[in-house]
Parts: sequence; structure tokens; C-alpha cells
Amino acid sequence: AIPFGSMDANFESDDESLPMSLLLKPAPAPRDAFVSLEDVLHALEAQAFPESQRKNVRQANAETAPQGMCLGITGNWIKGAAVSVQTRKKPQLSALLCAFARQELPGFRFSSVQVNKDYRAALHVDKNNHGLSYIIGLGDYSGGWLWVDNGSSTGRAKDIRNRWFQFDGNRPHCVDDILWSSSPTAILA
Repeated sequence: AIPFGSMDANFESDDESLPMSLLLKPAPAPRDAFVSLEDVLHALEAQAFPESQRKNVRQANAETAPQGMCLGITGNWIKGAAVSVQTRKKPQLSALLCAFARQELPGFRFSSVQVNKDYRAALHVDKNNHGLSYIIGLGDYSGGWLWVDNGSSTGRAKDIRNRWFQFDGNRPHCVDDILWSSSPTAILA
């Protein structure tokens, strides 16, 4: 699933595109160009994904580490807010995902996009989220529902395949088992 993740909402700026647009040296996709789910999925399938360093999302019994990367502005213990390494390595992908998020989520402010692949996440709370996030799952798969603690006794499970869902990543959440015929990918904003 692709969380726009976790895109950190409420970045303080008059221009909602400011964080990513300042980071991108190549010409980003035009704001008025339509970006389809298929365009995004095709671009993501062509990417090499690094192993996720986020230990808090790994399932205890997982045979392999999940794959994921954060594009945009991330927190750095020494420097403070900084452009992520993956953004520098993949500027065109960053531009495409930002154009897609701006198109699909007009008015939603974010400073980063978390992209996960083949991801079954353990129950966790996101770090450094400022506000709500949006997530969408892409690919040919079944399962992979997002479960979110919504304050009720049972929480809420949501099928995110090809559907945007808004949630608070500061509350406990996880992703259930995935059965796939191709690699599912999630985008979080």
C-alpha cells in the first residue's frame, strides 16, 4: 500500500507544493497533466526498493524485511528536516508521486511520501507525523487491508486496494496478510 503513508500533513507554507518542488531538479510533471493509477504503478514496478529500516513495522515472524522508502522531507537527528536520500536518488519518481497526490488529494498538504512494497506491517504508530495521512494500495493482490485503532473496541479494517483512505498514523495501525499475484505497492501521503 502506498501511504501518502505517510505524508506529513500541515507543513507550514503558503504554497502546498513548496516542500517537494524545491527539492526536484528535473522538470516535475506539469500540474495540469493527468497521472493515472496505471502510470504510478508502472513507475513503481520499475523501481528497486531498499529494505525498510523501520524496525517498528516489521512482523516478528517475517522471513524477509519489508521494502520501502520515504520521498520528500524527513527528520534527521543531527540536521533536522532534510531531503531524503531516496528523493535525491529518484527525483523523477518523487515528482510523479507528488503530482499524483496533488491531483488525487487537492488541498491536502504533505511534506513526504512513504512508498512500501510487499508490505505486511506489524501494529505500530508512525513517528513524526503531523496530522492525518492518506493511503492507497496498488497492484494485483488480495488481502492487505489496513486496520486502524479508531477508539472503538474493534477498530476499523479498510480495503485500500485502488482506494484512498484517510487515517491518523499517530494511532496504532497495521496491515494484514497479503495474497498477491504481483507485488502490491502502497503510497502514503
